Amino acid sequence: KAPTWKDIAQEITKGKLTFAMTNPSGSNTGFVTLVGLASSFSGKSDALNVQDIPADKLKAFFSGVTLTSGSSGDLATKFQANPGIADAIINYESVIKNLGPGYVVIKPQDGVVTADYPFMLIKSSNKKEAYDKILAFLRSEQTQKGVVLQTGRNPLNGSDDSSVVNELPFPSSLAVVDAILSGYLNEYSKPSVNYFVLDTSGSMRGDRIASLKEAVIGLASSDGTVGGRFSTFRDRETVKLLQFTDVLQPVQTFKLTTDQEKNKEVLAAIRSTVNQYQADGGTAIYSALASIYREAQAIAREGKSRVTIELLTDGQNADGMSLNEFANFVQNAGSPKIPIYGILYGEANANDMQTIAQLTEGQFFDARKTPLKKVFKQIRAYQ
Repeated sequence: KAPTWKDIAQEITKGKLTFAMTNPSGSNTGFVTLVGLASSFSGKSDALNVQDIPADKLKAFFSGVTLTSGSSGDLATKFQANPGIADAIINYESVIKNLGPGYVVIKPQDGVVTADYPFMLIKSSNKKEAYDKILAFLRSEQTQKGVVLQTGRNPLNGSDDSSVVNELPFPSSLAVVDAILSGYLNEYSKPSVNYFVLDTSGSMRGDRIASLKEAVIGLASSDGTVGGRFSTFRDRETVKLLQFTDVLQPVQTFKLTTDQEKNKEVLAAIRSTVNQYQADGGTAIYSALASIYREAQAIAREGKSRVTIELLTDGQNADGMSLNEFANFVQNAGSPKIPIYGILYGEANANDMQTIAQLTEGQFFDARKTPLKKVFKQIRAYQ
């Protein structure tokens, strides 16, 4: 029979089970997993209150995370590309079914929070006739059969197997949701070590260096928005800033703890450091990345932290190591690969950014039409 979440947790605490899961602050699968676990571990049959959140049990469970991402699809891709990195993956049932043969879908006895996306008509819309036609098509028996076969999703009349899935209660207040998410980022999950490799070459003068400062300083000071609250630097996080031109500056390291007064000082130091950046000189992108890559690997091998590299450049490499040389460097560096999240900005080369992402199993984000500050927030879900 299917195990309970408690059974799964026992295997994790014994060191017998590791798993991949998305960051709940940026992905729905991670979020509903977090909510479902909090509900199940609390032992309550109704909606959680803040005082009911089982922090110790959640922390023990999430000690088993060995792979994370900011999206369900990206997580599945990385999980398949790295055999042995995790024993299991928590994801949409349809995603797991589409991983291919050899994977088994487990639905814990005590239940899950279902992902349900209603197809709705906006009240003020004049598209009622078109809406009714699409709805009739989607509800037809032929379409529903296609949904099951092609996507692995469940049909409207319920699951395509004989199992009955218990629906765990969803929190009834924003305060509980905030508390669970904050707890995950600041307490339950593994701490993170994040490198910010920042181009301050001459082409970054003016508005570009100002936007860079605003984006990084924004992570060190919440703007009060929902996205801002959960994208700032976190308790227990280590922030490493590498400012580069054609000359590499020393890496500056800032460590946050669980002491909020000390953290205020650390965050102030980050803001002060970034605020002093000046744009001048050439661009040595790959020399900068190579200078911290092996150090990042060494930290990742310890298994105590999640490690990522974020790259911002507005131009093409003009100095130091070439892209081909960096590719050989990464190949020779072996495992683990440290994901590089590149930001396409200014005249940066999109093909180069994509190559860097593929080399390191990272991702690249386009900030040519999206405010840089917003892109920095998006990447936080991957860190």
